[in-house]
Amino acid sequence: MCCADTVKTYNAALHRRSFQSSVWSQAHHYASANWANDGNLATHITGDEGFQCSVSNEQPNPWWAVDLDQPKPVYAVILTNRGDCCGMYFKSLDTVTLQSANETGIQCDPHYRGDNIETI
Repeated sequence: MCCADTVKTYNAALHRRSFQSSVWSQAHHYASANWANDGNLATHITGDEGFQCSVSNEQPNPWWAVDLDQPKPVYAVILTNRGDCCGMYFKSLDTVTLQSANETGIQCDPHYRGDNIETI
């Protein structure tokens, strides 16, 4: 009998500090970056308790980032699009994993496309 190696995975971004290029707001409510990794899997921008999704303003090259606090292996990136509208905004995605960001610059792992990104 042969056993394959398995990798135990988890959501390394859950409740970590997150940032985005801009924050969309409506009536003094803000769709800030932390709504993207709070564990709520709802896909509509608003719900009974306010915002449920992270939303940036319409702009060229918007971005969202999460600080994993320490180096961690990244096996997959799963992105969930809004379910209420605006699916066209996920038409072109790149993910970049940063090894570090400091005074001397940013060290990047390769861009990941295709098999490494799952969009829902």
